[in-house]
Amino acid sequence: MTSGSSERYLSKFRLTRGTIKKHILLITGAFLTIFFGIAFILCLNDEELAEDGGLALSVTFLVMGVFFLYRGFLCSARIIAARQYSVVFDYDQNGIVTLQEIASHTGKTEEKVTRELNWLFRRNIFSGCHFQRQDPPCVILSGAWGVSDSDEDMPQFKAVTCPHCMAVVRIREGSTVKCEYCGSDVSAS
Repeated sequence: MTSGSSERYLSKFRLTRGTIKKHILLITGAFLTIFFGIAFILCLNDEELAEDGGLALSVTFLVMGVFFLYRGFLCSARIIAARQYSVVFDYDQNGIVTLQEIASHTGKTEEKVTRELNWLFRRNIFSGCHFQRQDPPCVILSGAWGVSDSDEDMPQFKAVTCPHCMAVVRIREGSTVKCEYCGSDVSAS
């Protein structure tokens, strides 16, 4: 799979900004943690340095460095989650991605998926889709159920009638899926 296709539903600007933020947090956090960790150890071995406020200062900046590292790792985890979800969206066949589908493909609980999707959609990390929070919660992709997007690269979905049971099935253009009602192959060519 190419990078372009698996990141079709990601906002390139927001993803790049998040990646830069992650790098800044991790580099700053690593520097502060190492530098003031060493200063903390030196203060423990030198009473005069500790009495002059060096211990309090090194502890303060050490805690700040650890906090920056934590935020950097959290930012990294969210970027990884966004990419995972985008792959799931990209391979969905009917344009409606339920929480159960996402959870089964990612190995996460539905509660964790909901928390992460809420966070990612609030920050506009995704484009060409939207998160429907009402029952049933799901992600609706561009071109499905009247959701439109001006980007020509976005896949379009069609309502196709199953030739065996006459049920209407929504599928991605140019694909073949099993009918959810009778199990026979339905094609949208």
